[in-house]
Amino acid sequence: VFYVTEKLKQALESKEFSGVSHFENIKVTKSENFEELYPEKELPSFFLFRINGEAKQDDFGVAVGKLIVSEKALEFL
Repeated sequence: VFYVTEKLKQALESKEFSGVSHFENIKVTKSENFEELYPEKELPSFFLFRINGEAKQDDFGVAVGKLIVSEKALEFL
């Protein structure tokens, strides 16, 4: 499972990378511990990053539970 911020999601959507399926909205909640430590902290929006590419063939792929990216995608990131 891979998550991205809205800023990275928008940047990825502006490029044409292979292997990117789609992004799903997720609900982020703060733990009580987080609230105690960072009461004023605002979290960015996060999205589930769905990948459907083949590792070492597409810009984004997954192999053995690891994210594999092309040189093009790595330079972008």
